[in-house]
Amino acid sequence: MQLSSIQSRCATQYLPHGPVMPRGLAAIGLLVWLVSSSVAAETSCGPDEDFAWQGEYVRESAQGKRGWGLQVVALGGGQFRAALLSGGLPGYGADQVTRIDLTGQKEGQSLSLASANRKWEVVVHEGKTATISGVTDSERPLHKVGRASPTMHAPPPPGSIVLFDGRGTDAFRDAKTTSEGWLESGTELIPVFRDFTMHLEFMTPYMPHASSQGRGNSGVYIQGRYEVQILDSFGSSGNFNECGALYRYQKPSISMCLPPLTWQTYDITFFAPRYDRCGCKRSHATISLLHNGITVHDRLCVTRKTGAGEAEGPDLLPIRFQDHGNPVRFRNIWLVARGGGPAGHSSSNPLASAASRSLRSLEVPRLIEVGRGAAPFAQLSPALSGVPFR
Repeated sequence: MQLSSIQSRCATQYLPHGPVMPRGLAAIGLLVWLVSSSVAAETSCGPDEDFAWQGEYVRESAQGKRGWGLQVVALGGGQFRAALLSGGLPGYGADQVTRIDLTGQKEGQSLSLASANRKWEVVVHEGKTATISGVTDSERPLHKVGRASPTMHAPPPPGSIVLFDGRGTDAFRDAKTTSEGWLESGTELIPVFRDFTMHLEFMTPYMPHASSQGRGNSGVYIQGRYEVQILDSFGSSGNFNECGALYRYQKPSISMCLPPLTWQTYDITFFAPRYDRCGCKRSHATISLLHNGITVHDRLCVTRKTGAGEAEGPDLLPIRFQDHGNPVRFRNIWLVARGGGPAGHSSSNPLASAASRSLRSLEVPRLIEVGRGAAPFAQLSPALSGVPFR
């Protein structure tokens, strides 16, 4: 679709509020794949010797015995913190009840982690496996795994608007790209949209010495007013200012942030607020968000602008990709404009329905351990190289 026709056509589209997110994805968890060197992509904050120890470890439940998940976060200089999660990893078995925070340091080929009261102790061996002391069948290790969203590399459906595919930035204002062909933060779209479903992929940098909001910070400002936060909050519980949150308005229902230098996905469905001819607001905006294939906001009602967003109003403003001084990168950005008629007239959109059907059709394979097997990335599952929209 040519950009010259986007603004006039999309600025007046309308579709009533309603179910838009495939609920089934919240139950199936993430697609899991073999960690490879491609994960450690180059950014201005490159990996150090602690990087190989950081990541996710899991022991699945078996024969009535509890599974465990472990998220290890590098803090620089051989120091680490971690979260031990009962049941498994977020979106993959974690019961959302038991979380034990651990800290520790690396010595030689092992990393010793412990809770503040020393009741829980975990040892990570060579950045590949981990064992938990004092639990039933403690000899059964956790294995390091890598995960990728089931919507990773999702292709745009026919007739959708491809905003960025690495071949040009015509849809953006003052955009810059890296040598790898990724979009840098600090730009905004030229066309404006009212109601839409948007897919984007992003990667946070590895910044072990940074903390809180200084660690891989960016955001997607919908209409310049409502910020979906991007942050390296891997291993955190998921607060209202962390990755997947509607910034300082609503925390995600589950923290689905993956480690830095790992590509992640947002699938956002947005319905703009409605105003009458006098400019008075008659209905609030709603946002639904899949973070790495898991529903973290489901038709969330948004009653005001968030964070540093522009004031609410009937005028349509562009989507902005915030520059917070950290090298966050984007790729594969496309959008399905919802509705087909002028504001105030309901019209269904078959493209948005096709997107939802495609997301529901994804199948999740079993966990694949680091170092087990040598299947190429694209052979692990068709979903990794893109599933056709039906």
